[in-house]
Order: sequence, then structure tokens, then C-alpha cells
Amino acid sequence: MSLVLFLNYIGKPTIQLSRAYRFPLDAFGKVIEPVVGQQQAKNIRYFTGKLLMFVAFSYACTYYFKYNENTWLAKMGWRRVEGRVAVVEGDPQYPKPSERLHGADYASKDFNNLKLNL
Repeated sequence: MSLVLFLNYIGKPTIQLSRAYRFPLDAFGKVIEPVVGQQQAKNIRYFTGKLLMFVAFSYACTYYFKYNENTWLAKMGWRRVEGRVAVVEGDPQYPKPSERLHGADYASKDFNNLKLNL
């Protein structure tokens, strides 16, 4: 008797948080089940959830990389290193001098573009 109750218990989300985050996709699955069938509805529900997680992860990564630069203000974020454009003989810009004129320009971390009145 207890084995039957245990087997019925498996697969039913009893925690309220689990029910809350599963509710939107469960409702979506119930709507499309009469149209595409039970197995296809489960597959669509599964891959829709994975797709939404991938989109949310992509947005979070894009936001992090865009707004968390490694500048002189903080020791966090990604350090972005930009190389020079290759200019060879025959190009209209040849000979192009370096944009870094002083030694302090090489590791400035955007300190040269400071807009504060210090």
C-alpha cells in the first residue's frame, strides 16, 4: 500500500515555489495539447522552457559585458583590449602613427577620458 502511494507522489510538485515557476509553461502545454497531441505538447513545453532560459542568459551576459567594463574606477568587469588596425604600404593612411603618444597611454584604463573636476 505504501509503495503505491509513493509512486503516486512522484512527479507531483508539492512545493509552492515549484508550482509557481512551472505554472506558465504548464498552462501553455494545456492550451496546445488538444491541437498537437500529448507527446508533442510535452516536447514543445520542454524546449520552450529551455529556449526562454537561453534568451534570459543571453540578455544577462550581454548586459554584463556591455555595462561592466574594467576601468580605473573599479577592479571588476572584463578588460577589453583593442589592437591597432593593420596599415601596409599602398593604403591611403600609410604611414599611420600610433594613437598612443606617451607611455602612460598604454595602461590608462580610460583614465585619460576623465570628465570629473579633480
